[in-house]
Amino acid sequence: MRKKTTSTLVLASVVALGAQAAPAAAATTTWTVVNPDANGGFTATAPGLTVQSGSRTLFTCAGSVTIQGSIASKSNSDVALGGGTVGWTPECTGADGSTWAGILSVSAGPNTFRASAYNASTGVTTLNHSAPASFPVWTWVRTDSDGTCWFIATSVAATYTNATSVLKTTTAKVYVPPTANGVPNCVGQVTDGATLTHTASFKVTPAIKITAVTS
Repeated sequence: MRKKTTSTLVLASVVALGAQAAPAAAATTTWTVVNPDANGGFTATAPGLTVQSGSRTLFTCAGSVTIQGSIASKSNSDVALGGGTVGWTPECTGADGSTWAGILSVSAGPNTFRASAYNASTGVTTLNHSAPASFPVWTWVRTDSDGTCWFIATSVAATYTNATSVLKTTTAKVYVPPTANGVPNCVGQVTDGATLTHTASFKVTPAIKITAVTS
């Protein structure tokens, strides 16, 4: 009887240890996008855009800045929500009187809006608009200097608010090629690897709704 009791206790201990060792199921976040456009298209327009390096304003685009692309309706765990297919700015002006132009650089490679967080109480999604490796999201060129200063934004941080349908950009990580037209590039203007202030508020149409549930 003692031997049977001992065996039973050992078996119970093994079962208990196995239960303790079982890994907890990983939480899954499901991202849901509702876009009234059946083809997933959108247009985002901002009344202006400003790029700063620290407290110094590099340039301000005072006219309409536009992004067009696709963010299709979906409900899955993929954080990639869609991307821009075309984008442009009016002529932009620096504090020193310099002139600049920007273009959403989709011809160089794909760019994607990737979600990283969702606040259910405010309806705000945190996003990063980025491209693979050193591909550009935006390309900025100084147009009054024979192209001797140009740089690319490889990722742009942003938020999207459901209640207002506003995509608000905040900062951009930049890559500055070492030379432009055979001379050192952007000397004293932009530093490679810097994070610049990149502010604009884009009104998105149609009104897209983005939500997330973690289970």
